[in-house]
Amino acid sequence: MVGFNHGRIGAPPEQVQAMLMDWHQLLRQNDVNFEVRDFMNVNSRSGDVLYCDPPYAVGKDRYYSGNIDFDEMFTWLERQRGEWFLSLNGFVGEEDRRISVPPHLFDEEIQLDAGLRPFQAADTSRVTNSLYVGSP
Repeated sequence: MVGFNHGRIGAPPEQVQAMLMDWHQLLRQNDVNFEVRDFMNVNSRSGDVLYCDPPYAVGKDRYYSGNIDFDEMFTWLERQRGEWFLSLNGFVGEEDRRISVPPHLFDEEIQLDAGLRPFQAADTSRVTNSLYVGSP
């Protein structure tokens, strides 16, 4: 069985507890609402911030894969009035696994270091995730 950290050393419990308490206080002090639902049922308003984390495009029977109509999602993002963050495929080593996001949609693309390939211990390729930042 592979643990949550995929064989990597995680943070010490007391550090995790401190981080959770910090987040707990921040969320209690601010008007934050978490919703998990089909993106097509969300219509943001000015001042809202959306974090979208659709299934990544990977082979079948792989972590976090699924079907999604990205063109439909991109059209939906164009209609949003709030700011948004969209997490998608990045790179595995030198291999570009990014989804083609229309350039007019986002203000910035950031490659976030995701560490080593989680399910292939012999492969030391670095993995990144693409984070797209958009605003109305």
